[in-house]
Formats: sequence, C-alpha cells, structure tokens
Amino acid sequence: RSSPGLERAIPKSGAGKLGRDMLELRRRAFEGDGEFTYRRTVRGSVAEKYIVEDYTIEGARKHLQRATLTRETPACLELLKVLRRVVPFDCAAVMTTDPETLLPASGIFEGLDPSICEPFWRCEADAHDVHRFVDLASDADPVAALSNALPQTFEDSPRYREVYSRFPLGDELRVVFRAGGATLGMAAFLRMDPGRTFSQSEQAAMRRLVAPAAALLRREALTLPDDDALVAPAVALVSSRDE
Repeated sequence: RSSPGLERAIPKSGAGKLGRDMLELRRRAFEGDGEFTYRRTVRGSVAEKYIVEDYTIEGARKHLQRATLTRETPACLELLKVLRRVVPFDCAAVMTTDPETLLPASGIFEGLDPSICEPFWRCEADAHDVHRFVDLASDADPVAALSNALPQTFEDSPRYREVYSRFPLGDELRVVFRAGGATLGMAAFLRMDPGRTFSQSEQAAMRRLVAPAAALLRREALTLPDDDALVAPAVALVSSRDE
C-alpha cells in the first residue's frame, strides 16, 4: 500500500540500477542537492516495520538549517512540512511556546477540528494523564508515543477518552523542542488508522531532529522587527468569571 512519504520495500543493498539510484539519493541528501528524499519502508517480518534511513534524517536536518522564515513560511509550518517527510502523520498541532510558562504562543494545526481545543487543554491541566507537555519538557526524552505508555489500550488516558476517542486513532507522537534548557516549541502528531503506531525507528529519527528544530524556533524568536517580521497572536488567560 502506497501513501505520501512511503515507497515500496527495497533491500538494504540494491543491485543494478536500483542500487545506483539509492547511492545517488544518499549522495544528494548529504550534499544538499534540492529536496531531501522520503524515507523507505523495509519488511522485517509479517508486520510491516518502518525504518527511517540516515540520509533522510540528514536531509531534513540540512533543510531546517537553511529554511527561510517569512510571514508566509513561519517556523511551525517549516517543521510541519519537514517532519512529515521523515515521520508521516495524518493530523498535527505544531506550536511555539513561552519558555517560562510553556503556554502556546502560536502554531499550525492540520486536520484537527477546533472543537477539541477546550478538552485538549483541559487534559493538559490534569496531573493524571500521560505524556503531558509540561512533563515532557522536564523529561530526559523529548519524544513520547502513546502506544509506548499504553500498549494494550488507550482508554487509560483521559486525553484519549475526552479528545481522541471520537477518531479512529492509531497513535499519538508528542515532541518538545528544547534548546539550552528552554522549551521553545511542542507538537502532537496523530495517525488515524487503528493499529498503525509510530515505530521505534521513527521515534529515534524524531529525537535526532529535536535539536535542529529547536534551533529553527530560536532563530525565529530572535528575528528583529522589520517588514518581514513574524506576527503571532498573544496569549490571554481568562477565568470562568471572565476575569
């Protein structure tokens, strides 16, 4: 089955034209020619396992380093485009954060209905859920999949029961983007296909891209005001009494 970012299974050591093509893809990725290539899939058993090739990760890293930020292409949009090529997903929320409070400051949301906003953040305030952003921000591992914490059933997660249970959720992958001890952004990536989880290889690939992604967010945050300055909405906290 083919889908964006996935190609047919290929052997690690190709022969003939296929082998030459793979070497050329690796060369182009490491030398930075054009767009970096999609990852490949490898069938390791009856179940299909996804392996993210090194040249794909290196291509993504170079892309993030060279990305040009404007009003039309903010850092969150660049992250959405680049990370999807390495670890495909169906829906996502990619946000910048205030490092002091970890409140979202701006973001890009794809494939998510606005109605989930309130229950989503209510669950973030619940101390009994898994992989809350505030917990990931202080955890040694900045990447966490819901399928790792709850491999048998997602029902034990308040976030799943209140937000995701309405979807055919396969898995959620959460990431916090840290640099110099500060959390500059966070993201939730969703797969809408029951049983389709994020592989260990994909999670490892995402970890390798946390640093360059955080560097991109820091570069945006330090952008001086000018004609191309990025304009993000402010965050206001309102109590139940509208105060």
